[in-house]
Amino acid sequence: MASETRQFPRSNVKIEEALVAGKEKNDLEGAGSWITVGTKTRIDIIEPKYVLDSKNVVKAQQISTEKTAANLSDEETGRRVCSDFIQVFYLATGRGTFKKTDLGYYDINSNGNVPEMNTVAQIKAVAKRLIKGEADRVADGGAPMSMPPISEVASALSDINTAAAELNVATEDLKTKKHTLNDNNLEAMSVIKLLWAEVEAHYVTLTASEMRAMCRLWGIKYAKVGSDKNASGKVLESISMLPIIGADVSFLNGNNDDVSTDTGYSLDTTLMDVQPLTATCAGYMRFSADVTLIENENLVYDIIMVKII
Repeated sequence: MASETRQFPRSNVKIEEALVAGKEKNDLEGAGSWITVGTKTRIDIIEPKYVLDSKNVVKAQQISTEKTAANLSDEETGRRVCSDFIQVFYLATGRGTFKKTDLGYYDINSNGNVPEMNTVAQIKAVAKRLIKGEADRVADGGAPMSMPPISEVASALSDINTAAAELNVATEDLKTKKHTLNDNNLEAMSVIKLLWAEVEAHYVTLTASEMRAMCRLWGIKYAKVGSDKNASGKVLESISMLPIIGADVSFLNGNNDDVSTDTGYSLDTTLMDVQPLTATCAGYMRFSADVTLIENENLVYDIIMVKII
């Protein structure tokens, strides 16, 4: 049997929402606020700190996502340049521009097969062999390869190393920012529980539905809950229909959220009936749609987001 119950936040995003809503409502009450001085003082301290630390995480996440994309792009460039060098060099041996035996300088077999370059380690290993092989061959009197020149392979290898280093810095910075934010959670949750208890106690003489309506103005969330279930799906760009990475997905009345990856999102929830599903991502219009959660059934729902032009 489902019941309408209070939903304490279980993620940083939802904790921030609760703190912001509670502080904004208390500020609006002004001198007439009946929240205890101790609770008011604590929320006035933790809310701005939490908001700032949360913004720092979002910024670090955006940088990490950009560096990840740059890293993948440089890896692909390196893979293509190395492949082009090998294939063109091999074709040139067929024309007599280079000798077949010259393939040995690069550890390439007589068939000119392109080595596996499925990982960044493999790409780098191939690039290093090509660079050394070209230097050794030219030193032995061979004519330099020109299309592409070995300088393009060297440049691609340098870009891969630079991108990897920058991604490592971004990843470590994101970890640090997340730890800083998470360090606030104990105090944040303590303040939220105190505030919500005081708010509910203040409206205790009202009917249950009236009490919930007034409490919601303070950021307290109530929702019909039932069995455990999962909501999942892809987050896609409306025109290209390519995956969106880094979108924050949550139920408006839920207590957790998820950040989308290339495979989509996944939310565990006990919510039921019609619930607003939301998604936000930098550079895209906010998404919101009502979905129906059925008892003992998982939901698969793809989110389509529109890019801001």
